[in-house]
Amino acid sequence: MNRIASQFESYQEKVIPREASETQVRETRLAFYAGASAMFAILEVIGTDRVSESESEQILMDAAQELKQFADSVSNGTA
Repeated sequence: MNRIASQFESYQEKVIPREASETQVRETRLAFYAGASAMFAILEVIGTDRVSESESEQILMDAAQELKQFADSVSNGTA
């Protein structure tokens, strides 16, 4: 199953205007996949012996907080 592709399709349907150019859709897709890749790199260490369970928990909490802060900045127009 293409989970990231499914997420992008949902994002495209809900966020990207239907009249968006092919270039805008392509660039947005590239950015979407870059974000997914960055998040995967962050999460990849969780569950390995490279970090402890408490460090893994902190990684997840930090990522959740950063995503919330970004969403808030989008909502209030400061992103």
